Amino acid sequence: MSQTTINWGILSTAQINRAVIGPIKNFSKSRLYAVASRNRQKAEQYAIQHGFEKAHGSYDALLQDAAIDAVYISLPNGLHHEWIIKALEHGKHVLCEKSITTNEEDIRHVKKLAEEKELLVMEGFMYRYHPFFQKILELCRSDKMGVIQNVQVSRCSWQRNPDDIRLQPGLGPGAMGDVGCYCLNFCRTIFNGEPKSWRAFVRYDDKDIDMETTAGLVFGAQQTAQFFCSFTSDGSFASIIG
Repeated sequence: MSQTTINWGILSTAQINRAVIGPIKNFSKSRLYAVASRNRQKAEQYAIQHGFEKAHGSYDALLQDAAIDAVYISLPNGLHHEWIIKALEHGKHVLCEKSITTNEEDIRHVKKLAEEKELLVMEGFMYRYHPFFQKILELCRSDKMGVIQNVQVSRCSWQRNPDDIRLQPGLGPGAMGDVGCYCLNFCRTIFNGEPKSWRAFVRYDDKDIDMETTAGLVFGAQQTAQFFCSFTSDGSFASIIG
């Protein structure tokens, strides 16, 4: 990787890209270099609209671009593992939209290859770097709140469109992978560790997509968490009891 500037490539023209395009432009050591789409014309139009220097008509072509140091992957969740592995094999560092993979076997594969290649792979939980959350974490790590005993969090997003990519078997992450991952990540971050045990109740639709999950987690003696995530209701909250 360049010591002065990171050349970024983005796989896909998804709407979620707006979460990284602005920060890449605003960071002096990052360069919004290339974007790829399966349709070259679409990639070229997107590049002009957002200020990329290059456009590629396939994801493979972008990964073969030797000038690119790191890639952001915003493809459907079911494609994450495949393209993370391809990016690592081409020597690219990876920032991948959550959830990074859809199962334990795939993330272990990613971890092993990244270590072998000495490359960085990171999951895109941007909330953890927001000043508001940084302040919350600072308070939780200090003695002002005492020992954190319980965390309760909910994140819901009502998916009314049955054709939404989140609801497609093999591609979509389901409620747990799309919104529940925030709940779990929040609990793990606050407690600064992994749950020792857990119990979950999951409701699936007729396509075997999880639509809501209610879970209880135990992190240690008198350290518990509960979360709820759903595709059939709206509303989010978080509480921390110390």
